[in-house]
Amino acid sequence: MSLKGKIALITGASRGAGRGIAIELAQERVKVYITGRSRRGKKETTQHKKLTLDDTTDIITKMGGRAIPITCDHTQEKEIRNVFNQINRDEGKLDILVNNVWGGYMGEYGKLDIETASFSAPFWEQPLWRFDKMFNTALRAHYIASQLAAPLMMAQNEGLIITTSFWDQDKYISNLPYDLVKMAKKRLSYGMAIELQPYNITAITIGLGWIRTEHLKNENDLDDENYKHREGFELTESTRYVGRAIVALASDPNRIKYTGKVLTTSELARIYQFTDLDGTQPKYFSIPDKSNGITQRQSQK
Repeated sequence: MSLKGKIALITGASRGAGRGIAIELAQERVKVYITGRSRRGKKETTQHKKLTLDDTTDIITKMGGRAIPITCDHTQEKEIRNVFNQINRDEGKLDILVNNVWGGYMGEYGKLDIETASFSAPFWEQPLWRFDKMFNTALRAHYIASQLAAPLMMAQNEGLIITTSFWDQDKYISNLPYDLVKMAKKRLSYGMAIELQPYNITAITIGLGWIRTEHLKNENDLDDENYKHREGFELTESTRYVGRAIVALASDPNRIKYTGKVLTTSELARIYQFTDLDGTQPKYFSIPDKSNGITQRQSQK
């Protein structure tokens, strides 16, 4: 199914997976609206260069695509509503929403909270602000965006809502607030899938692997070719791998069969037979099992 003329919104698209998703959709002649806080010459939320919404727009424009950047702090409900008001006013519809915005452990100017010693501390030592930040900048933002997207999609009896996350067979991710928000994203898609299925709207969570973000490449002298020869980085994925996964799903007229599910990039690559930039299909990055033999009790029927 051709995606020409479709309208998509990708939240958190100034860099990383969001940028990769926007590029891949734009290559398929989708008009992409992209949001984020970082704008060239104004507010930049990383110390690295060319990682703003404007830079993403420039890349897409040079490729012959169409991108509309909208500044949005997704912790602010009013700003999220303004994004959807603009899309409704200018397009009158929305075909694809990608809930990708994430600021749960990103500090000012690219300093990663995840790198602090306290990030992996036990839950009773975790600061409450970390819990609040993860849920406000991700789950709450996704919930609001999905609420606003649903009526636009229901009006045309079709749509696709993707929520990006990390998932590894329900393994514990070793930071309880982080683990909770990732699992809650899965449940968000599941609940939306049940309520939106009568309107032919598909809601799916995509499990991202270990992505070679611009930060990771800059700080480790990586690129999309040499990573294969760098110990410890062999299983990383390009930022555009998930974009190709979303293109494949959006192009599938029978995608509703996957609604409510969690599908990883590697699973989708096998289903739809696409590859990463270097022609490979990276194995999904798996984390060590830290359950120490504890298993969840199964309900008795």
